[in-house]
Amino acid sequence: MLEKLGECRNLPKAKKNPWKIVWDVIGKSDVILEVVDARFPSKCRSFSIEKKILTDPKKSLIIVLNKSDLIPREIGEKWVKYFLKQGIPAALVSAQDRLGTSKLRKLIMRYAPKKEAGNDIIVGVVGLPNTGKSSLINIFKGRSSAPTAPVPGFTKAMQLLRIGARLLIYDTPGVIPSAIPFIDQLQLGIIRPERLDDPVKAALILANILEKIRPGCIEEYCGLPFEGNEEFFEKLALKRHRLRKGGEPDIDTISRQFIMDHIKGRIKVYEEPPQLENKKGVNNN
Repeated sequence: MLEKLGECRNLPKAKKNPWKIVWDVIGKSDVILEVVDARFPSKCRSFSIEKKILTDPKKSLIIVLNKSDLIPREIGEKWVKYFLKQGIPAALVSAQDRLGTSKLRKLIMRYAPKKEAGNDIIVGVVGLPNTGKSSLINIFKGRSSAPTAPVPGFTKAMQLLRIGARLLIYDTPGVIPSAIPFIDQLQLGIIRPERLDDPVKAALILANILEKIRPGCIEEYCGLPFEGNEEFFEKLALKRHRLRKGGEPDIDTISRQFIMDHIKGRIKVYEEPPQLENKKGVNNN
């Protein structure tokens, strides 16, 4: 069913080349933070980037499970163990609630490549849109952060900021470009509901995805069982008094609200990590 529902166009391609920003951030950094949505880590990872970093002895990779406030603590800890099993340190963070950043700082210092005394550790941040990269950078910057010199090769606004005695961070994140299927765009909240030509179809796609990941999550969210069809949104519109003139249910408005509620984490859904494997390393997809 999802395959048929997913026949929607992708977002338009960015005019600028985002790969240049990503590779510049990685090339100039000692520690790279790959920020993922803690609800759906498997959908956010860039295996090609991870492999490039992990095979460079002068660089370290840390996966930041952001939005960890939206998942049970035990699920987050399972993901941390899963990544460690792969040889990648990981941290649970909620940039919105400013939680976990102190531990992340310690993790950066622990895993940063060894440098001569007096040399700073440079941190770069990469990840897909809507994973919270900018929020994380802003927390690190804080009020006491001080700009240093502009970085050649970036836009004029790109600067290194001091965030600690030996830590510098780029103040612009690298957005990992990818041919993301429409279904994944919805799941990760990359596409905004106001940009949708057919919000009902999109909301139906999303509802089917979420229900497949965690059965019962939609009824838990709104008190209505989800049976896989558009009638659900009619019932939800009536329940929440989203009506057009004449008392007809406004399913377009309620569908956009459903998608926005998912983006804001109001629907409690998350994936569990795969079975832990004995082999270390990263898949090259």
